[in-house]
Amino acid sequence: MASSTAKRRYKFLLVDDDEAFCQTFLQLLEEEGAPMQCETCTIPSIALNKAKHEDFDAVVTDIGMPGMNGIELIQKIHEHKPDLPTIVITGHPDFTYIDAVDAGASEFIRKPFAMDEFCARFKRVMRDHQLLLQIQTAIHHVEKANPKKPKEKAQRQLLIKEIEWLQGMLSTEG
Repeated sequence: MASSTAKRRYKFLLVDDDEAFCQTFLQLLEEEGAPMQCETCTIPSIALNKAKHEDFDAVVTDIGMPGMNGIELIQKIHEHKPDLPTIVITGHPDFTYIDAVDAGASEFIRKPFAMDEFCARFKRVMRDHQLLLQIQTAIHHVEKANPKKPKEKAQRQLLIKEIEWLQGMLSTEG
């Protein structure tokens, strides 16, 4: 499974009110040769609509933007798509990793950053997201099973607890 995840071409939405940053980001991403497709948006309210109605693997957002900051954007996106990975990128000194993660972000990257660092962190977020989806599927399958014998029921409960523990560990990493 890891090899198919590594070769997948991810599509994400970059939200930043600085058009020059967006263009530079696209150019550097292309030069990096990363297996990613990036769409940009400079207006957070339009980005929210795109995130709600289009199929993105992730949303990457700046924090300091007029009208709606990136923290608010993440929270509103998660009201509609709670499992959509979000990454905060900012040069704003007043916002921290804790602010971003508390708002539901999967990752926090301080500007300026190297594109290879962004790509590595993005791929980790996508890998972790894929693992969480697999864990959720495993929980569903285990819960759906209806063992008849007490020993099988006890094993099922233990397996569910172990899977949920793994899920908790993965979702709190960062």
